Amino acid sequence: MVELEDGRVTGSHTHEPDQAGLSAPERLTPYKVPARKDDRILLYDPGDILYATSRDGKTYLRTAAEEATTNLTLQELETRLAGRGFFKAHRAYLVNLQHIKAVIQYTRNSYTLQLNDKQETMIPLSKQSEKELQALLGY
Repeated sequence: MVELEDGRVTGSHTHEPDQAGLSAPERLTPYKVPARKDDRILLYDPGDILYATSRDGKTYLRTAAEEATTNLTLQELETRLAGRGFFKAHRAYLVNLQHIKAVIQYTRNSYTLQLNDKQETMIPLSKQSEKELQALLGY
């Protein structure tokens, strides 16, 4: 594991093997997020997902290329994607941190995330989530 601060390596650690002889990264089970589009069930790699959002009682996954509906709730997705780089930006948005380009402050209490996709998608960011994101990323 490597620690980063302001984009620079500040330290590194090795994981101690557990009782079975496997380190934490080796125990991480591969995971695909199931979703439906038309008459197919698609399986998405979490790294390909820009964000998940909930609207009109359904949860949608958005990638750079498409949007699909998942049977999982946003809360279930948040639990399943814990530790995989996702952040609850707003009550209706779960965002992949690897796809955030900028945090934009419009007013004292109004924030938006800009993603690094072609459309430069804007995601609302609650004031409390902005504070959590700031602490998490150290900006």
